Amino acid sequence: ILIENGHEVEMKNARFVLSKEHKGHDASKFFNCDLMIFASPTYGQGQLEPYFEKFLITLKNVDLKGKKYACISLGDIKYHAEYLLESANIIESFCKDSGMETIITPLKVLKSPLNVLDTSVKAWSEKLNEELKKL
Repeated sequence: ILIENGHEVEMKNARFVLSKEHKGHDASKFFNCDLMIFASPTYGQGQLEPYFEKFLITLKNVDLKGKKYACISLGDIKYHAEYLLESANIIESFCKDSGMETIITPLKVLKSPLNVLDTSVKAWSEKLNEELKKL
């Protein structure tokens, strides 16, 4: 939906950004954009995916003040239901503490996102597109 509406989209995998190829590179170069969308599953008892957590830690030294962000959380009720979709809260807390500004409520996906691509993911993407038009 974003590409169809003329937005340039570049995806980065936390594991790739943390790879040896990028060691020593300035992490801020990855954020020369209008919007950052952070996505992570929730593991165990309210933990981020390990590479994503390390990625956020590296961002603590990057000036993100005023940057816009959106967040996607994935989870499965069969794993520690009390921490279901906790990654959204962790990501939002990090972003707010970094001075970033959200433009849309988090997309929270139970189980596989493939089951909701044409429903909630599409609706969220359309709303995100509308918010991007306002920037």
